[in-house]
Amino acid sequence: MITRRNATQPQYVDVNTSDLWSNIPEFADSVKTYEDLKAAIILFYPGADSARSWSLSDLAQLVEEMSRNGIPPLGDFGDYHRQFSNISGFLCTKKRLSEDDQMRRFAAGIQPALWDRLSLRLQISYPKQDPDDPYPISGIKKPQLTTCYTVPPLLRVI
Repeated sequence: MITRRNATQPQYVDVNTSDLWSNIPEFADSVKTYEDLKAAIILFYPGADSARSWSLSDLAQLVEEMSRNGIPPLGDFGDYHRQFSNISGFLCTKKRLSEDDQMRRFAAGIQPALWDRLSLRLQISYPKQDPDDPYPISGIKKPQLTTCYTVPPLLRVI
């Protein structure tokens, strides 16, 4: 039996996809819910499950790309920060990445010359931080980054 919920679903997809979805048992079963139908459809699309939106290899690729590209403009660093936070945050909530590992991987994506400048700023912000512990990503604020990008290295040492 095709209910209104089922009849409206296939109109947004091509004919082949509509035929595929219409032949799923959950489509015609009036007892099944929309969630049941959605779960049955997702089985046809490997990787579409929201539990696997991001992987550790996605994070590794982002970090590797950032570390390979040299010191980016400040705006590109912001893009990296946002992408990294999105992927690593997802992995942390799924318990596939620890917070310490998240912070260490973030630092690994930053070119050594920029990381040296940034870590000096972080040492000032977190004077009690053990040098072997990673700095919190949330501790990297725009003023620190702006200082790292605008103040010549010699002035920072003085």
